[in-house]
Amino acid sequence: LFRSEDPIWYGRDILDKILTAEPKHEIASHSFSHIIFGDPGCSTECAWADILESIKTARDLGVYLSSFVFPRNSEGHKGILKKYGFKVYRGGGNEWYNSIKSRRLRRACHILDELLCISPKTSSPYIDEHGLINTLGNMLYLSRLGVRRFIPISNRILKAKKGICRAIKKGEVFHMWFHPFNLASDPEGLLYGLEEIFVYVREKMDRGLLNNCTMEELYRKYTADNWYYNLRMVHKRWKMSSCKVGIIQIADYLA
Repeated sequence: LFRSEDPIWYGRDILDKILTAEPKHEIASHSFSHIIFGDPGCSTECAWADILESIKTARDLGVYLSSFVFPRNSEGHKGILKKYGFKVYRGGGNEWYNSIKSRRLRRACHILDELLCISPKTSSPYIDEHGLINTLGNMLYLSRLGVRRFIPISNRILKAKKGICRAIKKGEVFHMWFHPFNLASDPEGLLYGLEEIFVYVREKMDRGLLNNCTMEELYRKYTADNWYYNLRMVHKRWKMSSCKVGIIQIADYLA
C-alpha cells in the first residue's frame, strides 16, 4: 500500500489495476512496514501503530480490510487484529520440514521436498483464542533464484496438483502463495507453471469438485456453516463436514 506519489516504491498503479480487475480480487493486509509480529522485539505499541497505518492507507483507497497475512508467517499481536475488525489471517505453514530447528537443514529438506514432489498438506481453518479464523499456508510457489533454478517447473505444477487433489479428497483447504517478485526470476517459466495450475483448478471447479475463494470468502462461508463459531466457542478445530468439495486459495503479496 502507498503513502506517497512514488510510483516505483509504493505501487499505486498496481493497486488501481487490482481494484478494477475482473474477476474481483480481495486486498488483504500484509502489514504496513513488514515488521515481524512474532519477534520478541515487536512491542504492542509497534504492532498497534503498524496495523493502524495499514488500515488508514487502505481506507484512502476505499478498501476495508478483513484479512491479514503475517510477514514471514510469524504470528503475534492477534488481539490487535481483532480489535481493528480483522476476521481471518493466514497462520504459519504446515509443511513437514518447518519443525526442524536447524535453518540449514530445514532449507535442505525444503529443496528435497520440492525435488521429490511430496504432496503438500491441506488444512481445516480453525477459530483461535481471539475468535479469529486461522487458515494455514500449505505451499509456497518457489522462485527460480539460486539452487531453486535446478527444480523443474513441472515439479511445481505436479506438487500443486497433488495439493489440489488432496483438498478435494479430504474436503479441506489448499492455500498456495507467492510474492510477485518471485516470478521475476523466470517470468516465462513460472507464469507458464501458474497457467497450468489455473487450468487444472478450472477443470476441477467445472466438475463441481473444487471451490476457489478468497480468505474473506472462506471466513464468511465457514462462520455461516459452523455452529462452533455461531455459539462463540473459540479455539476449537473442526472438520468441514458440511463441505463436500475442496477449497483452493491462491494468494500473492506485494510486500
